[in-house]
Amino acid sequence: MSDSTVYLITGANRGIGLEVLKLYASDARNILIAGVRDPAGATEVNTLAKSSPAAIHVVKIVAGDEEGNQAAAAEVAAKVGRVDVLWANAGISDVYKPVLQTTVADFESHWRVNVLGPVVLFQAFYPLLLKSTKTEKKFVITSTAAGSIGIAGSLPFPVSAYGSSKAAINFVAAKIHQEHGDKDKLVVIPIHPGMVSTDMGQHALKTMGVTDGVAIPGVEVITPVESATGLKNVIDNATFVANGGKFVDYAGKDLPW
Repeated sequence: MSDSTVYLITGANRGIGLEVLKLYASDARNILIAGVRDPAGATEVNTLAKSSPAAIHVVKIVAGDEEGNQAAAAEVAAKVGRVDVLWANAGISDVYKPVLQTTVADFESHWRVNVLGPVVLFQAFYPLLLKSTKTEKKFVITSTAAGSIGIAGSLPFPVSAYGSSKAAINFVAAKIHQEHGDKDKLVVIPIHPGMVSTDMGQHALKTMGVTDGVAIPGVEVITPVESATGLKNVIDNATFVANGGKFVDYAGKDLPW
């Protein structure tokens, strides 16, 4: 198992997470931990696990649940003993209102999943990252350009709850890089997947009044497969020197914080 790579991907039952899981599943050298809210209900993941060249373990991981994440880490430790690539992909974006109309509950729900989710995941699985057999282990966070302070002013979308939560997790990523990057040889990468036509992405566009087929100035809508392919390429080739602590997109382009 020393020549294998252990990937843990949360939000693996749909959208980008599922497509990334499928790509890694084609390589028999990989060991995959598919983090999902409801293992029994993750039909596509369970079906994939039965035919995948790679070993797939489906584990319950709920974003922000401290006790549950610790239990998941214990389960993964017993099954595979380590994690080489920890990917905090689970996230939500379901409120599209101006700031004056965005409630405290709206902000809290986004911050719990999009900020505390990756934080709790990192805290729970950090000991398993330290057991990685790779020269450099990786902590990946699926972020968004909507969380960039430098880009926020030009975004035409009312996503204050979502965008602010992603800006916050970008800050946390920068601090993890500062605290653990060089010390632990940990490559920390918050990455923008693009504007993706997942169920969540399509819901967002429709809620904001964007009609199918209508171009959005400055925004290219891509498929989940296109996004996942780009993300995988960036993460597979990422190194501490070239990418550690940087905010990039699915094509590897640096983005402003």
